[in-house]
Amino acid sequence: MIKRLNKLLFFSIILILTVILLGCKKDECKNISCNDNNLCTIDACNPDTGSCTNKPISCVNGYYCNQETGKCEIIDKCKNINCDDKNPCTIDSCDSTIGTCVNNQIICPSGMKCDSKNGFCLYVESIAKPQTETYQEPIANVKTSKVDLTEQCNKKDFKIAFILLTKDVADPTDLENIDKIKSRAAEDFRYATDNLASIDTSYPLVVINYNSVSSDVTKGFYNGKDVAKEFYKSNPDEFDFIVINTDLNIFENSPFFEGVISPIEGISHKVRFIDSEAYKSGDPKMYLAYDTSEYYGSNHKLLGLLNLASIKERIPGIRTEEEIIRGRIGRFLHELGHNWCCYIGDPYTSPNGRLKIIDQSAHWNPYFDHGSDPLTLHSSRTYWKDEGNGIFSSSTDFGGNRMKYHPFILYFMGLKKPEEIPEKFKVITPEGNEWADEENKKVLIKGSVNYITIQEIIDVVGPRSCLIY
Repeated sequence: MIKRLNKLLFFSIILILTVILLGCKKDECKNISCNDNNLCTIDACNPDTGSCTNKPISCVNGYYCNQETGKCEIIDKCKNINCDDKNPCTIDSCDSTIGTCVNNQIICPSGMKCDSKNGFCLYVESIAKPQTETYQEPIANVKTSKVDLTEQCNKKDFKIAFILLTKDVADPTDLENIDKIKSRAAEDFRYATDNLASIDTSYPLVVINYNSVSSDVTKGFYNGKDVAKEFYKSNPDEFDFIVINTDLNIFENSPFFEGVISPIEGISHKVRFIDSEAYKSGDPKMYLAYDTSEYYGSNHKLLGLLNLASIKERIPGIRTEEEIIRGRIGRFLHELGHNWCCYIGDPYTSPNGRLKIIDQSAHWNPYFDHGSDPLTLHSSRTYWKDEGNGIFSSSTDFGGNRMKYHPFILYFMGLKKPEEIPEKFKVITPEGNEWADEENKKVLIKGSVNYITIQEIIDVVGPRSCLIY
């Protein structure tokens, strides 16, 4: 018993001595200050060595540490920088990450030029004419007798012809693929318009040789007006749109929409045909409206050409047949949508612009809640979710969702009335660059949020209405 007590006493003494010795360990950081007077570093001292570390605060991409607060803030090197180059034909903005001005030229449709007096797109010949008190700009390319385009303006059921522009003999596979697109396009268009409109694509595919039109086969370019005129030599003038495909393995020419008639007021704020008083006053309620039918061989029937470029797959074997067809239909819906969109307000990069729901090339602003609308160059920017603290995220996983036109486009098409669009839609004003969350398939942006309604659009461009030339 005594031996046990002695043994217990021995270990207790050893334990006490160990605690005392450890407790008496010298603190090498005593009387040492590691403060480097830099709020953007994390200051620390190693008690074993007495050495200081001053680790810089790490900020996410697009942010920097403010030396005055020690907090991560948006990089804004544009503060106190004026990027106005006094040129109405440029869209002025500043890159906040490098503090450099960007003055992009306004891009006008074919046959038009930006008027240096006010920044509006006008026909080249109308800019050359002097603006006088009595001068009134005529409707270009339209005969003096009035043409009632109300039917084309309010149309809900469209007829479409498809063309294959070929260099030699048409490839049967190309013909088959176009037929698949034709049969699927009608269904997808009806879905995209909430079953409020339809297209008839049943007319047989028309094959036209490159040699019969003005073209550059080496680059895949062609003159749309010549193609339309060649088409009308043996086909009726009963189509609202003509879709042009090529069979060349050339991809220098991107798809684009070529408008022929636009009989609608209230879908654009850019001026094209104006009277002198409106020209001088700079009235914002001006409209993009035109009729160039005679250049295409149509009697005020054809609304536009959808130039879809090559039917060939850029990288054969990479995508499945279903992915190829779906992508082609998406391109079709995109270019068709340009008959009505997106020409309202100013680009989102314009510092003092109106609405700011479009970009510089007639597409939706990527930071606008456009959903699965095909009129975007950023399919991975769809709906923006508020993450709090001024951070917004959008999923980069589009998931192959079927495309659907935004309610605003349905209004531009005349398919919905303003009162049928009560929603308000987010528009994010970015503050700095976006960054990626690869793990969760999201892109994030710091910014402020605004909301836009259909009434605000009407306040800027006026109500939708039809023109009689």
